[in-house]
Amino acid sequence: MAEREGHPPMTQEGPQFAAVMEKVVPELLKRVNDTRYYMFTEGALSPKDKTLMVLACNAVLLRQDGCRNIGRIAREQLGATDDEIGEVMKIAFLMGGISALNTICNAFPDYMPPR
Repeated sequence: MAEREGHPPMTQEGPQFAAVMEKVVPELLKRVNDTRYYMFTEGALSPKDKTLMVLACNAVLLRQDGCRNIGRIAREQLGATDDEIGEVMKIAFLMGGISALNTICNAFPDYMPPR
């Protein structure tokens, strides 16, 4: 799938269900990607702000892979800083407690101790 400005499309490198959708229901995947593109384009909030909101949601929903991937996208594609993601960490903790705090730490893979 071609990448457009804003949030990247889901592909086989994205969520696991995207790989299945690509093979089984490619038209649905296209529609989902179109919706994601629409949601993450510039508006009253920037794509970076919207992505940081998604990061907070992933933390509260305890999605470790989501936090890792969204954190990477926020940094590499949208220029988010550790300080900005740290602000999101505060909100995730407020809304989801210690479990969300533990989960959002996955957005900082370089700082995570080895297992």
